[in-house]
Amino acid sequence: MKSPKHLLSTLGFFALLLALSAPLSAHNGWVATAVPVSGITIDGDFSDWPADMRQYPIEQALRGDSPQDRTDFEAFFRIGYSEAENALYLAVEVTDESMVIDSSAEATPYTRDGCALLVDATHGEGATRLAIFPAWADTFEEISQTNSLLKALIAMHSTAEGRIYEWCLKLPQKGPEGRKLRGGISLGLDLALFDLDEDESSSSIFWGPVSKPSSFFIGDVVLVGSIPGILHASTRWADADPGIGNSQMQIRSLSSPELWLRVKTDSRGHVSVDLPPGRYAVQPLWPQGEDQEISISAGSETSLQLTFPTIPPRVVPAGRGKGHWQTYNVTDGLISNTVYAIHQDRNGDLWFGTEGGICRYDGRRFTSFPKTGGPMDSWVQTIAEDAQGNLWFGSNLPGKPGGLSCYDTRQNTDRQDGDSPFTHYTAADGLPPSGIKSLLVDRSGNLWCGTQFGGLSRYDTRQDGDRQDGGRQNGAFTNFSTEDGLAGNSVHAILEDRQGHLWFGTENGVSRCDDQQNVAFTSLPPESGLIGKAVYAILEDRQGHLWFGTADGLTRYDGETFTHLSTDDGLPPTPVLRLLEDRRGDLWLATGYHGSLKGTAVVRYDGHKFDRYTTRDGLAHDVVTTMLEDAEGNLWFGTGSWGLGGGVSRYSGDQFTTFGTADGLPNADVTSIVEDRHGDLWFSTGDDMKDIALSRYDGETFSIYSSAQGLPSDLNRAMWEDSGGNLWLGRARFDGRHFASLSQSYDELPGQSLWSIAKDRQNNLWFGLWNGGVSHYDGEKFERFTKIRNLDAVRALLWDRNDQLWIGSWGNGLFRWDGEQVSHFTAEDGLATDGVASLFEDRNGRLWIGSWNGGLSWYDARPKVDRQDIGKTFQTLSQEDGLAGNWINSIIQDRHGRLLFGSFGGGVSLYDGLVLQNLTTRDGLGNDNIFRLLEDSKGDIWICSYGGGLTRYRPVFTPPPVQIADVTADRSRGPIDEILLPTTQDYLAFSFEGRSFKTRPGQMAYVYRLREYEEDWRTTRSEQVTYTDLPRGEYLFEVKAVDRDLTYSEKPAQVRVVIHLPYERLALTGALGLAFIGLVIASGYGIKRRRERDHARQAFLQEQQQRLEAQELLARELEGELQTAHEMQMNLMPTESPQIEGLDIAGRCLTANHVGGDLFQYFQKNGTLAIALADITGHAMEAAIPAVMFSGILETEMQHDSDLETLFTHLNRNLCKQLDDRTFVCFTMGELDRSTRALRLANGGCPYPYHYRAATGDIAEIQVEAYPLGIRPDTAYPSIEVHLEPGDRILLCSDGIVEAATLDDELFGFERTAETIRQGCADDLSSEDLLRYLLAAVEQFTGDIPRADDQTVVILALDS
Repeated sequence: MKSPKHLLSTLGFFALLLALSAPLSAHNGWVATAVPVSGITIDGDFSDWPADMRQYPIEQALRGDSPQDRTDFEAFFRIGYSEAENALYLAVEVTDESMVIDSSAEATPYTRDGCALLVDATHGEGATRLAIFPAWADTFEEISQTNSLLKALIAMHSTAEGRIYEWCLKLPQKGPEGRKLRGGISLGLDLALFDLDEDESSSSIFWGPVSKPSSFFIGDVVLVGSIPGILHASTRWADADPGIGNSQMQIRSLSSPELWLRVKTDSRGHVSVDLPPGRYAVQPLWPQGEDQEISISAGSETSLQLTFPTIPPRVVPAGRGKGHWQTYNVTDGLISNTVYAIHQDRNGDLWFGTEGGICRYDGRRFTSFPKTGGPMDSWVQTIAEDAQGNLWFGSNLPGKPGGLSCYDTRQNTDRQDGDSPFTHYTAADGLPPSGIKSLLVDRSGNLWCGTQFGGLSRYDTRQDGDRQDGGRQNGAFTNFSTEDGLAGNSVHAILEDRQGHLWFGTENGVSRCDDQQNVAFTSLPPESGLIGKAVYAILEDRQGHLWFGTADGLTRYDGETFTHLSTDDGLPPTPVLRLLEDRRGDLWLATGYHGSLKGTAVVRYDGHKFDRYTTRDGLAHDVVTTMLEDAEGNLWFGTGSWGLGGGVSRYSGDQFTTFGTADGLPNADVTSIVEDRHGDLWFSTGDDMKDIALSRYDGETFSIYSSAQGLPSDLNRAMWEDSGGNLWLGRARFDGRHFASLSQSYDELPGQSLWSIAKDRQNNLWFGLWNGGVSHYDGEKFERFTKIRNLDAVRALLWDRNDQLWIGSWGNGLFRWDGEQVSHFTAEDGLATDGVASLFEDRNGRLWIGSWNGGLSWYDARPKVDRQDIGKTFQTLSQEDGLAGNWINSIIQDRHGRLLFGSFGGGVSLYDGLVLQNLTTRDGLGNDNIFRLLEDSKGDIWICSYGGGLTRYRPVFTPPPVQIADVTADRSRGPIDEILLPTTQDYLAFSFEGRSFKTRPGQMAYVYRLREYEEDWRTTRSEQVTYTDLPRGEYLFEVKAVDRDLTYSEKPAQVRVVIHLPYERLALTGALGLAFIGLVIASGYGIKRRRERDHARQAFLQEQQQRLEAQELLARELEGELQTAHEMQMNLMPTESPQIEGLDIAGRCLTANHVGGDLFQYFQKNGTLAIALADITGHAMEAAIPAVMFSGILETEMQHDSDLETLFTHLNRNLCKQLDDRTFVCFTMGELDRSTRALRLANGGCPYPYHYRAATGDIAEIQVEAYPLGIRPDTAYPSIEVHLEPGDRILLCSDGIVEAATLDDELFGFERTAETIRQGCADDLSSEDLLRYLLAAVEQFTGDIPRADDQTVVILALDS
């Protein structure tokens, strides 16, 4: 039997030949001349062939190894034609030192050497069909092909040196494939040879270079009759001396349409071809140029020099790209789609002022405050926050005086009024009777209110009533108007600059106030230099310049001069209503008409030009009324007017920007990328040999190179800049002016497409080729890497820090060459699959292997003493572990240490060794089909996608806040920071919430630990974690949120936990202590009165004897109770496991010395098997009686055909009614559909079940959880589905396993449990043996200490 890698190569070879029966129209530039012959007999003897015929080498690699030398494998062919017989004759001679010739009936084409003749008889310029004639043994036979009239006569003969193939191909003269063979016509032809050696290495070679099956190339054969002439053609660039290697041209006879061919120059730019006499047109194909006409005479030599000008690239301005927009409206919980104000409070929550009231958004849900029980009026147009954290809302309801509302953000328990958290202020409190348009809290704590028509009002926090500033004071408010020097009574905007000056924008210019207490206004009327009369917005930028948005444009004021920007500068012809400067220094303008439904959306000004964003870009509505940049760098835009709007839009364009064809990209399929030494980005675009282009991006323009500039048409999958500044892309090399194309011959880059380039320490470049193995280039010449035989379909190369070469192949696993020896790794060694798509070495020396449809594998080459793993060569990460996709094309590590994995179909995964996060189109990617990733010198991540263009990712590392939402034990305690519990309280749950607006709902991850119980951080995506049966001691629970960009909370949320003895035991202990002290005192006093006590000694001894007898009786009664409880508990569980074909099942419960409350059970019904494990709180009869009750309820519920969610819900509601407040049930159940091998599992309070995956050899926790049964009647119980493969195992364990402890209180723990299970599974133990193995490991760990809790294990295994 042949090896799998041999079969892969041969199967691929024959699959290719089958694919060649598809239509094709491409020619590879290889040309042979057929001369007239006669008198040839097909008998495997070449003695009747003319001795002076030209021989053509067959040496273009397709698959497998290149020949080691000429004796290993070498082939030539001669070709002639007979006009009388209308037949082609071919003589093929093969030198092969190791032949595998099998003529037996059992032989297959995969187990012997062979040859195939490929013919395009019609030789049309459109799509034609190949005829294929294979020969595989010493034979003499006639071969025909289905759906073809062509017939071939073949004689194959083995010699001492190799093999001989003699062909005669007879063509019909009429019909679809009919050709009359004569001098002056051309045909399409190729020859393929397959060589299998005894060591099972193989080679597949063709006469001409081969592309890929979907666009196969063949050569041309020119039939000459009389004496031909010779054309010597050469190509060169106009400004360079060296010729253009591998340039291509088409030669067409001007007198015969049946004679045309394509030729390719050699590496020096020269080509010679025999042609029948006549006139010809020569058309340059690459590089492109003008046609040339030539004349060929019999027996003469004609020279043609083609000179090509250097054409500069096409330069186009780069567009701004498309950012990521997310819209929120009433369907998401927003109270109204018309949003006038946005504010982010000190806790990070967003507040929206709308026409329907107020909304608060915490990144997870909206909370609404309508007019009833909320602000004074529903039309909230401005929001401010004071130093105490109170929020102020100004309303401006048309036709009403409006008002001011203050929201007290303190908890209700801290407030003394017990009433609504809102306090309202109206004209009765001193406000002007007009709606409020603007609010500001200055650095002194004063609140300034700008009104619609009533001027300006200041809320005086001193409440002293003594004013010296000339203002009219009315209660707590001091009001100012035009009578006090204010420029106008409609105050649209208020700003406090960095010097503490206040600026007020009105309908009649700007006023400035330099003293907030002794108010005096200095006005800037329109004639002072402002552009426009009404001022709607004021902003101070980071340089200290003031910007004024007016009805007629935009004005910048530097303290001395005004600079105006208007429609002449590109500003839309509408008023500027709002201004915002983002963290990059760009200015954002909301433009439109006040109170109008007409708007021009939002405009960004970068200091040079204005860019407009509308609904076409993703904005919710073209009327923008308010803007805000949050702490994460997201921009928020409130839209709408008069009840019509689109809600609020979040824009993260600075974080994700995708460049497509509309932005200057030549094609949306971006296949590779590199950054040059100048910081410019180069990337290749196009696919399937179409629209191939190379682009350079300098941040402002795209410079595009295509075939017009000399770019070869090969698809580029890999790019590299060498030490000389040359750019390598595919088989082309670019020196900054000219492209050089490299051939597919063995002395350059054989095989099909080039997928990977790597550099060694000597600056040699290494190339990984599809079907061409590996070649390396030392700056002068190419050399084939021959240390690994049968190296095929190379997708990835890497030189590691130890100077070892790693080679990833498509279907043959991973190779390592250390300079002397070769190591080979496959799926049998732990690789995810044998298809390797990418390789990367991280900063810690860990090797990452991206696979095709298997996820990731990683290999740690460091000594085991320096690392903590479980001893396996490879570890894996897949979609089951949270990876975005299993087809990993690219791996990088950014400057922050994050690993990024680009997957085809899943987007990008981020990983820091603890947490995985995924980025998809929902976050801002252009497409989820990722080809390449790159981090540039600025720290930007560039993501190349198929069909989605080029995405720039700029992560924003703003730590997400996290808070405790609830702590639950015997009851919900709320967001406390400390909890004290007795040891009898077996259950403790922590609920928490993180906040991040850029992180999608459900995407937030958390890391947590209970210090002094576990020191390592654990990860979860649930917002609740539980602990059961905590030992006595003090602990600190900590949790951090982890956002989309793998940014962790700056500080963890914490809860101090104290587990103490029950109060009744504390009281008993205290009483015993007092009794002991009293005894000592009594004894001291008794010394003095010894004689009085002697006569009572006998009575005392009798009393003590009675007490001892009573204690012994109580002990016997307790022992009987324990025995009864034990019997009750054991009677609830099966005595043997079910015997089911294809399954191996085992379960056991080892009770504690005091008897716990564990039980397990099996249920079979309708082709399903359910395994269940329960742990009831308490001990002895306290646990046994509820266990009996629960078992009965469970048996009853299982009679119904309910899903797991419904079953758990019914059990929970029933137990909440039946159990007391101290008793609950931790319960987990898995239900296996035996026909589909799908396991659905739910869990309420039990440790996570374990899943051993036989295919990868790793073990994972199935993380699904909820409150235990019997605590909260409204608890929802989600389930999760896991697909099981042969050899997989599922283990349910009670907490008595993981919490088994030594004398030093060291726990057996989750990690040790997982590793013990993994080791037992790796040893392929049966379920019963694995159960014994785990329980024995726990017993060995704890020693002679009696079991403190029941230890229960249930195992379900699929036969392998």
